[in-house]
Amino acid sequence: MTLHSILPPFVAVGLLVIVGTQTSSALRTSGTWQSAPRPTNHGVDPYASLERALSAPDTMPPVATLRDPFGFGRVAAPRVVVHHVAPLPSPPPVPVVTAIVTDADAAHAVLRYEGTNYSVKSGDLFAQYRVVSITPDAVVVDDGKERLVLRRPTKGD
Repeated sequence: MTLHSILPPFVAVGLLVIVGTQTSSALRTSGTWQSAPRPTNHGVDPYASLERALSAPDTMPPVATLRDPFGFGRVAAPRVVVHHVAPLPSPPPVPVVTAIVTDADAAHAVLRYEGTNYSVKSGDLFAQYRVVSITPDAVVVDDGKERLVLRRPTKGD
């Protein structure tokens, strides 16, 4: 065995030992090989304060002192007693004469009542009214309670 054949393996083993030693030292100083600290048992229950709060009796303030959660920014107004009076019923609408057309044989009228136009002649029924007569100036209708004389509109009305 010659020195040339033995020297390279010894140099390789020496380099391997140097690299291993440096790596081991670096890992020790970085804390990688250190074990995690074990938790210490102090005997203090972390939920003790929560258990005490839950076991305490409830103290509910009077309802009158509570604030309305939906009335942000509003101040509670004093209670006011309101007396409601039923309004008087309004009279029913009255038909309006839109036009009257007369000829030698018959007379027709156009009446507007509750948003609808009715073309009527004497004796016709519309809504709750019966047409009694039609003259060139007026239409007489009867609703079973009273007779109404509806005048045709004049120019400018």
